[in-house]
Amino acid sequence: MTSKQTDHLLLVREWGSQLGFNSEIESSLIDFYGRDKVSSVVITNSESVFESLRTFILKYAPKRIYFDSRIFISNAKLVPLTAHLLDCARINQLFVSNKVIPICFVTDPNQPGYCLVADLITSNIGLMIPIAGDFSIKPHKGRKQLESIFNPISINTCKRFIGNENSYKYDLYLGGSSYEPRKSYFEAVLKGIEHFGLRIYLASKELNSYDEYLNNIANSRIVINTNYIVNSSTKKHMVGRNIETFACGSMLITQNTSTLQSYFSEGRDYVAAETPIDAIREIERYHFDDTARSKIALSGQVKTLQYAEEHYFVGKIESEIGKCS
Repeated sequence: MTSKQTDHLLLVREWGSQLGFNSEIESSLIDFYGRDKVSSVVITNSESVFESLRTFILKYAPKRIYFDSRIFISNAKLVPLTAHLLDCARINQLFVSNKVIPICFVTDPNQPGYCLVADLITSNIGLMIPIAGDFSIKPHKGRKQLESIFNPISINTCKRFIGNENSYKYDLYLGGSSYEPRKSYFEAVLKGIEHFGLRIYLASKELNSYDEYLNNIANSRIVINTNYIVNSSTKKHMVGRNIETFACGSMLITQNTSTLQSYFSEGRDYVAAETPIDAIREIERYHFDDTARSKIALSGQVKTLQYAEEHYFVGKIESEIGKCS
């Protein structure tokens, strides 16, 4: 046993150390297991994942290590991961030989290589978890996998915004990376609502802190979101902004996905809008009916808090690993 021993170790890449995804995982793990049993470490952008893992396993003697399949990427851009396949096999053997259970999140399961990386790392030992992917990945022999679940959200984040009285600085929030077809969708919506005179928050390309990002959402009466996969008008997944909007207490207008519909109810917890025309119609409707808007926003927020208080995200991981014991 080392002096720094921890049961649950969260591994993040330097470029992603401030991402809300990693922050919410750490907070959710602490909520479930206790602060004394959870630690997080950062791999610098220039370091080898394999060598870093060997060091961390020796130093912390963890029972489980949690990380995102994007851990091999040295910056925040989408790049092919196939060059790291040999390292994935070596890392798998490292986990097996040290009896450490890897929990590998696939945060963008539609991107080529991401599922393959997680598959190789968790073969023989560990758990692969697609995040918000709207399709079925058949588990291979020797690998355990959860069904697609929504992004983690912690009790602390939910309670931070629940019941807040808000005067709202903005009527509408539009944000997210400016890729197609999201960019064209937002442009069409903005053109269609320009005569409403709304106070609109347009998120810039510059990255705000996670707290600033959440505060801007919470200060917006309505959030419009798309769930498009990059450069695809047919493939969608439940992006993190859905669950973050629920937690912040704003009303969500978004596109349906199977993951979203599995956990939340259209028309009660959020409003569906597949096309820009749909979104324009719903924005007009709920901008002028604040009673209906606030009812839907509160329903989505309460449901999200319930999932957090029931430790839904970590609880499903614990339950699945328990089956292997």
